[in-house]
Amino acid sequence: MRTLLELLPIRWLGLIVWGTFVILMTTLPGWFPIVFIPASIIGRTSIMSTIGHGVLFGLLALIMWRTLNQWYESPIALGISMLVTLSLGTTTETFQWFVSTRNASLDDLLANYLGVFIIGFAISYIQNLNQLAQKYFL
Repeated sequence: MRTLLELLPIRWLGLIVWGTFVILMTTLPGWFPIVFIPASIIGRTSIMSTIGHGVLFGLLALIMWRTLNQWYESPIALGISMLVTLSLGTTTETFQWFVSTRNASLDDLLANYLGVFIIGFAISYIQNLNQLAQKYFL
């Protein structure tokens, strides 16, 4: 029996919804409710902004990898998802120069990258452990 998350349309829907949320959170002015409310809940300090950027883009990379993993081998799906997510992070940070109430910053860009690289490392590490376990214990 297949689980609900293994269904292709639901993975794509999740990717589209989360991707849209990430783009809106990182490009809309800070007074929009979709930006203002989460930022107010987690706090408006620079450390919370950094954590927020890392989580947004890290989860996007993870969701994209899970979606692409149905068509591509895992390393290829991971590479594509990391490349696309890093490009999106760079694009949204560059776009913030043109939004009057937003500031593009190197800190946010590096936080975007850090979130993606942490997820990429975790996926690679877990898959290598699984391969070792299958090789030696199964």
